[in-house]
Amino acid sequence: MLAFIKKYPATIILLVVNIGVFVVMYFQAGTLDEPAWSQNALKHGALFNPYVLRDEWYRLFTHMFMHGHLLHIALNMSLLLVVGSELEERVGTKKVLWVYFSTGIAAAYSSLYWHLFSVGVGASGALFGLIGFLLVCNLYYSRQQKTSVIPILIIFIVFLGINIVFSAALNGDQAAHFGGLAAGIVLAVFTLVFTRSFHKVLVEYAFVPILILLYFALPRYQVHYFDFFQKVLAAEDSANAVFDKKNLSDEAFADAFRKNTMLWDTAGILLQEQEYIPEALQPDTFKLKRYIALRKKINIARVAMIDRESYIYLDSIELAQDSLKAFISLDYPLLMTRVRVEKEEPEPDQPPMKMTTVWYDRNWEEVSGPPAEYYRIGYRDSLGLWQGAVRDHYANGVIQMKGSYKDDKRDGVFLYYSDHNTYTSAGRYKDNRSIGKWETYHTNGRLESEVYYTDRYFLKNFGTRQAING
Repeated sequence: MLAFIKKYPATIILLVVNIGVFVVMYFQAGTLDEPAWSQNALKHGALFNPYVLRDEWYRLFTHMFMHGHLLHIALNMSLLLVVGSELEERVGTKKVLWVYFSTGIAAAYSSLYWHLFSVGVGASGALFGLIGFLLVCNLYYSRQQKTSVIPILIIFIVFLGINIVFSAALNGDQAAHFGGLAAGIVLAVFTLVFTRSFHKVLVEYAFVPILILLYFALPRYQVHYFDFFQKVLAAEDSANAVFDKKNLSDEAFADAFRKNTMLWDTAGILLQEQEYIPEALQPDTFKLKRYIALRKKINIARVAMIDRESYIYLDSIELAQDSLKAFISLDYPLLMTRVRVEKEEPEPDQPPMKMTTVWYDRNWEEVSGPPAEYYRIGYRDSLGLWQGAVRDHYANGVIQMKGSYKDDKRDGVFLYYSDHNTYTSAGRYKDNRSIGKWETYHTNGRLESEVYYTDRYFLKNFGTRQAING
């Protein structure tokens, strides 16, 4: 064993570092399961276009020592042991390290160029670089010895085919593989042309400025798109934070929604400034444009509801929120950059309630079923008390009321509708009592009156819009 280590020090060092990094990553993540494993890799040096091409260039090196799972590292280390030791014996320790890192970086460039927002880990790009360099070596020495190169090419093609199949099965990065292979072949050919010796390190020095220039030449559109998406997430977080705040006044809520609308505007502007969007991102871009527009529409409706003290805007909000569902699913969600913390759900105080449908006559007396004038869909607890959101309908299915109950008492905003889908009244209940502003409407849907309920009430608008104290 000691003799093997002395003979192939570069191969052994690379092997030990790769395995060591895998062990450290396991203790960092605490698991091999996804998504925790990939999120940990992304945090500590995996290849990711927006990070690498902004300023975290060190990921070009670190990703070569990280792996996705046990089978991944087992296959790569087996390949490293075989190919690395053979090439090291032919060209020497220093040369192997130069080939490993230079072709590994070239493989990373290929991956960054061809893939959208993928998290890349693994030594396979560098290993394919070693294979490409070894192929040229074997072909050269075969020609020198005047032996046939056909067996070498056949072995290489078979080997390459097997690796491609395995790589496809394991969701491997073919762009990195072929990029590393091409870099290895080019490096070997240039070494042969300019030095006539595979042992001498010279061409690799010239590769350094080339690799640096390529780093700055790679397109940055993914960086810009990623920045735009972060603005979307920031606006989303801001909107959620509004509802986490307690005891905010109506004016404070309205101001928070206005500020949140500005965040959505900023995200939209960043998207408009995106100079290039590849075809693969077009569906996501369309969805995000619609999503931003709907979010702004919801905020505008919320502000109008507060400023005008009118709950009828809730229908617009509900409709827009339902429409959002069609634009949530993205092909490239970019959410792997976030670590999700699952909140533990509290134990329910009572058994879960089931959705219930109850039928009523014209006097709102419960009946066994149709024929009836109305029916209600909602949740009833084990005592038969209505709890949570409730929807009343006319017998023909047209909505008659939207509201919510707490222990069988009306509690929250209620919207009432005619049988031809116009509003009849809108307002709020607290413990079954009308509170705040209530609006009533004519049969044509136009506002008829506004009533404010406190300890006493007055009609603000009635018919000819005269104010009458009660």
